[in-house]
Amino acid sequence: MVIPRYPLNSQSPVVLYSPEVMEVKRQIIIFWLNQTPNLEQGLSNKTIMKISEVYFAPDDFAELVWSTEGLMLCLANIFSDANQYIIEPNMDVRTFELLMEALTIFEWVALDIRTKISLVCSPFLHSLYPFLMTNYNLPFYCCIKNRILTMFNMILMTPFNIIIHFCIDSGFMDTVALNMASYRRDTTIICVNIMFRFLRHPKALNFVCSTSITLTRIVGALNDTINGMELHYPDFKDAIVLEPLHNIIMCYALISTNIFGRYFLKKYLPEALRAFTFYTYLSKNPATLDLLVRLLENFDTLPIA
Repeated sequence: MVIPRYPLNSQSPVVLYSPEVMEVKRQIIIFWLNQTPNLEQGLSNKTIMKISEVYFAPDDFAELVWSTEGLMLCLANIFSDANQYIIEPNMDVRTFELLMEALTIFEWVALDIRTKISLVCSPFLHSLYPFLMTNYNLPFYCCIKNRILTMFNMILMTPFNIIIHFCIDSGFMDTVALNMASYRRDTTIICVNIMFRFLRHPKALNFVCSTSITLTRIVGALNDTINGMELHYPDFKDAIVLEPLHNIIMCYALISTNIFGRYFLKKYLPEALRAFTFYTYLSKNPATLDLLVRLLENFDTLPIA
């Protein structure tokens, strides 16, 4: 039995399945999971393909994955077992493919509003943390790190209080700050987007501006990113390196809405922004230029401390 439903702002139906059909799908997933001999081998290409073939309705997709007994634990164990490759950077192709497949399922869960809350409340995400702390400039490790960061960016697309508290309590934003001034542009862009989504939430902004320690950590990461852009800017005539500049300035603007944050930025805002070092790029992006001008003007409204 299939139950059609028309979502808001849509002319086409989204198909939702009855509990009986959902149970059949769940049993199919369990069957294919049982084809995997052990956790070390993990999910084979055949298994992941068969699991993905089970789904037809996006609304049911993540919830069914989450409720399938053993699947999320299997994914967490795969990453825990792969921690050995963090100490010694000798990851093979099969392990890399396995981790990327596992991250695909994590992303399915992270995209659904109902299941992303359960994901944040579970211990599974902590199995991903060690890979965010790696500094190996190797393709496998960089791809895995960016994929994990992208998944967290998906989670922050729905900034519920519980998600913001997770980012604060777990120390995840410290990890994002460490990776922001990366030597890889793609990693920098993802981290800047995460930081921007995080600071847009009032609780997150209050947390960052609550002490000079947290402000130093976050503003320091933004400043290091700007300094890195300034260092490479002359070498990029098309200014590709400056893609995240708008969101960085947005982060500064959000911090400046807090009086303590504004005092802090007045003292520590990078000279490259005060001197309009990136004017050639900014002149082609009037919205970003206007944002920077208003940010600097806000400093003039501060009373003398």
